[in-house]
Amino acid sequence: MPKLSKLALLSLVSGVLSFLVFILSPIAIVSGLAALYMIVRSKASLKGKALAVCGISAGFAAIAFTCFMMLGYGTHYKSFRVPTASMSPTIKAKERMIVDLKAYREKDPARGDIVTYELLSNGKRRLMCKRIVGLPGEEVEIRSGRIFINGVMTEVSGLPASVVYVNAGKFGKAGECIKVPDYFYYMLGDDPPQSYDSRQHGPVDRRDINGKYVFAYRWFDSKIR
Repeated sequence: MPKLSKLALLSLVSGVLSFLVFILSPIAIVSGLAALYMIVRSKASLKGKALAVCGISAGFAAIAFTCFMMLGYGTHYKSFRVPTASMSPTIKAKERMIVDLKAYREKDPARGDIVTYELLSNGKRRLMCKRIVGLPGEEVEIRSGRIFINGVMTEVSGLPASVVYVNAGKFGKAGECIKVPDYFYYMLGDDPPQSYDSRQHGPVDRRDINGKYVFAYRWFDSKIR
C-alpha cells in the first residue's frame, strides 16, 4: 500500500503548530493539500489517511485563525494581561483575556457583564476590568455579603457562588445605599478584598466602558488592574 504517513504527519504537526507560530500555516496548507491530492488520486488503501485529514483540517483552521487575528485584532477584539487577582476566580492573576471592543455599539451593558473601562487616576487614564452589578438609576447596597438593588436582594448573573461582597470605600459603606446616576454603572470585582472598584472610585460613566470580556487564556501582553 502507498505510504502517506510522513507527509500526513508533517501536515498535522505544522497545522497544530500554526496556532502558535503563524508562519507555519502555509506549510500546513501545502502539505495538507498534497496529502489530500494523493488520497483523491489513489484508488488503493492508504496508510496515514486519517492523519492526513486531521492535518488538513488543522492547517485550514490555522489559516482561518490567522486571518481572524489579522483582521479582527485591535479593531474588534483585543487581548489584555491581567496582573492582579481582583477578578478571581473568574479571571486569575497573570492570565490574558480577550475583550470584544464592539460589544456595546448597538446595545447597553447588562448586569453580570464583565467589562473593561478607563478610569482617570492621578492624572492618568487607567484600564480596569470589573463586573457590572448596578445599572443606571438603581440604588445599590452591599449588605451581609450580598447585593441589594432597590432594597431587594439580587443575584448577579455569572457571579461565582463563592463570592461574598464586603463593605469598603466611600461608595460601599455598611448601611448606605448608593444611587447610580443615569448613564452610569456600579462595578465590583469578583474578589472583593483585593479589588479596587466602584466602592472606592464610584459609579462608572457609560462613555468610559470600552469592551466586554469574552474569555481568558495565557499569552500576549497589555495590562489591566
